[in-house]
Amino acid sequence: MPRRVHREQIGHRADARLNALPLRRAFGYPSSTESMAAKVKPYPLAALEAMTTRQLLGHLARLRKCEESLALSDLAGQPLPSEYDPISRIYFKDDPRWQQQFQEVKSILAKREHVIRPAERRQESLRRKKAQQPRKKPRKKPLHRKGKRR
Repeated sequence: MPRRVHREQIGHRADARLNALPLRRAFGYPSSTESMAAKVKPYPLAALEAMTTRQLLGHLARLRKCEESLALSDLAGQPLPSEYDPISRIYFKDDPRWQQQFQEVKSILAKREHVIRPAERRQESLRRKKAQQPRKKPRKKPLHRKGKRR
């Protein structure tokens, strides 16, 4: 959380701007540095194959967060931000590099072993515990007890 500045230090206008930043984030408004939806660094195939499955899944998630195209983006009709670098980063799904990265990541993940989610792992361990425990036979209750009257 940004440091709050007192009015005496800077002045009330600058103070209001600095203190409003967390409020803007709380209500879902992007700050000036969060204007680009996603920027993904393209990796060569050898680097993708060297990644762990978790890293590949994260890269795939970042690729999916990219917007469809510049024309359909919220940046349409606005000047592009200074951090926009279409040569070293992928921003939109209509970029041919996005399509190539997406296909490469999907093909590598298809060859990898399935990663079990925590909920699936819990269910599997419960199932194994039940299978390991010897089944108790239900005790048959006698119809009447000897020596005791009701």
